[in-house]
Amino acid sequence: MLQSQIEPHFLFNTLANLKMLIRHDPQKAELLLDNFSDLLRFSLNKSRSDHVSLKDEFSSLESYLAIQQIRLGERLQYRIEIAKEINLTSVVPPLLVQPLVENAIFHGIEPSSKCGLVFLKVAREEGQWVIEVEDNGIGLQSDTNRPKLGTHNGLALKSIKERLAALYQGKGKLQISNNKLGGVTARLEFPCAQ
Repeated sequence: MLQSQIEPHFLFNTLANLKMLIRHDPQKAELLLDNFSDLLRFSLNKSRSDHVSLKDEFSSLESYLAIQQIRLGERLQYRIEIAKEINLTSVVPPLLVQPLVENAIFHGIEPSSKCGLVFLKVAREEGQWVIEVEDNGIGLQSDTNRPKLGTHNGLALKSIKERLAALYQGKGKLQISNNKLGGVTARLEFPCAQ
């Protein structure tokens, strides 16, 4: 149930963008449709599994980021860095990272006037996965200074914390903090599967 609460929120925006691109830029529309199809395929497969390979999780994230890059154009760049020693067939719970990427774009990059960067890093430290999602967006702000962009109310972060608690009984955590890029870093830590 917690996993289903954090499915992608951008279905209708993607379809609206696709409709516009079909008329004005058919090549870009085809690219968007290819990435959207890949993302849906990954999401359907992941929703039926307790664990997915890192390769599948990050292929799904790349499809999501490519869609957002088409939508935002030059306002969004992204980078994924996976430590060399990581085996991409290693498994992780699905849909823990994507909501953090969505938040980085929605709350950090979109309200910013500058070009945005989302940087994903994956490493292992002392038997724990360490996955960071950094952005160079507007950073953490008080509610009075935060732009009102929609109805996102922390449900994704709450769901991630609840899933970590259910899966790892206190051995998993999510930390959110301002970073040196001027935006936010979301840091996931949880035990590696044996």
